[in-house]
Amino acid sequence: MLISALKFRLEKKGFEVVLATNKKEAGLQIIEKIPDLIVLDVDLPGFSEGEVVRFIKERKTQEVPLILLGGLKQGDFVLDALSLGANDFIIKPIKPVELILRIQKVLQERKLVNHP
Repeated sequence: MLISALKFRLEKKGFEVVLATNKKEAGLQIIEKIPDLIVLDVDLPGFSEGEVVRFIKERKTQEVPLILLGGLKQGDFVLDALSLGANDFIIKPIKPVELILRIQKVLQERKLVNHP
């Protein structure tokens, strides 16, 4: 799914969305304004699976929920990521409705926001 269409759907549900198209941009966005939630595509340019795991482990935003998006081939990586603190992992291709429901669930668990 095109990122702009996904952004539109999330904004329509009341979420503020900030996009990053590579590792550097993502890091700058997170530093500039700590988000309520991070949705990270593990195939984002500039990130290897090892770097994603390090990002999860070392990030300064440990209290910020993290949902990862990735492919079926990343089996062991999923377990590593979840054990290091990722809150969820969604297998691509993603359905916008599923992503929205999972975002709401993670945020409700963290008691940050409640979008009906």
